[in-house]
Amino acid sequence: MKNDTKEVVLKYLRTQYVMGVATSDKKGNLWPATVYYIVDDDLNIYFMSSPKTIHAQNIRVSSEVALIVADSDQNMSGDQIGIQISGICTRVRGVSHVKNLVDAYKKSKLKVGSLTFVAFKKAATSGIYKVTPKKIKYFNTKLYPKDKFIEFEI
Repeated sequence: MKNDTKEVVLKYLRTQYVMGVATSDKKGNLWPATVYYIVDDDLNIYFMSSPKTIHAQNIRVSSEVALIVADSDQNMSGDQIGIQISGICTRVRGVSHVKNLVDAYKKSKLKVGSLTFVAFKKAATSGIYKVTPKKIKYFNTKLYPKDKFIEFEI
């Protein structure tokens, strides 16, 4: 992936903070969830969720997920922007990722009060999940008026 493509995708992901995540259980039954997220400089996407939720339980048995990010305030007749991602999701444990999460949070639009290093450290012992993208499809009819999107694998 070209560096300028990565930066365009990162810039858009950082303008949003809610995404849909689709998971599946061991029988292949799909389950959707809406979660708040942050993204790091390497396009890894993080979200917090209780390990007791259906989507978290599904991730334990099948790490393949699909994500969607779009601004729900877009005018249907205007420019259309959104991202579809498929990737591998793993639960992040321990404090080794906390500094990375704090840095990603500072660059995100998501603001939920005063989240500190201590708060992230506490959350790291509960349910933080990391999605490593494998394929990204970025729709942007303003940037790509002819093809409407770019698609690439990582």
